[in-house]
Amino acid sequence: MFGYPGVKPGGLTSEKEAMILVCFLIDNTKIPLNEDNILNIVTAKEIANYFDTGSAIARLLENMNIMHDKDGCLQLTPTGSTVADELSSTLPRSVREDALDGLSIENTMQRNLKDNDFIITQNENGLCDIQIRMNEQGKEFFGIHISGFDKYQSDVMKQRFYRNPTAVYQTCLKVLLNYDPKNPTELEELEQ
Repeated sequence: MFGYPGVKPGGLTSEKEAMILVCFLIDNTKIPLNEDNILNIVTAKEIANYFDTGSAIARLLENMNIMHDKDGCLQLTPTGSTVADELSSTLPRSVREDALDGLSIENTMQRNLKDNDFIITQNENGLCDIQIRMNEQGKEFFGIHISGFDKYQSDVMKQRFYRNPTAVYQTCLKVLLNYDPKNPTELEELEQ
């Protein structure tokens, strides 16, 4: 037997279920979500079909269960809040857990996108130059410039960077200073 396209076993297989999931995600987010964020979550976690979820969002907007805020992000209306409150428990527990995990990852990714820059430019050799800037309160505190990667490699690095920019920073400190930021009391002598 073949599964439902883009959905792992135990996931959601109808637009109606996807509508409940969308309300559940919007109700449980800490950072405003737009349509793309929700589609990223459901496809990454394979908890609902991409097209069912896209249709669910359109229907929820049409039915006034959700609406766009001034920034284009989705928010629940009072009827959408009722859907989230009363029907979220009908979603399988594994779907709710995967949705919350995906939501956490997406929230982290959005925060990282806001706080950091990963700029890819193609150079005269046809390869890419990459500039990474990490910012805190609008000011750069760490930056790297590297070159010599193709577009595919650059895009992969960008995705990995935004998943965990702190790991890039910590790894650079460890390599450059022989210093482990997780254990700052053990600052080792630089090798000669």
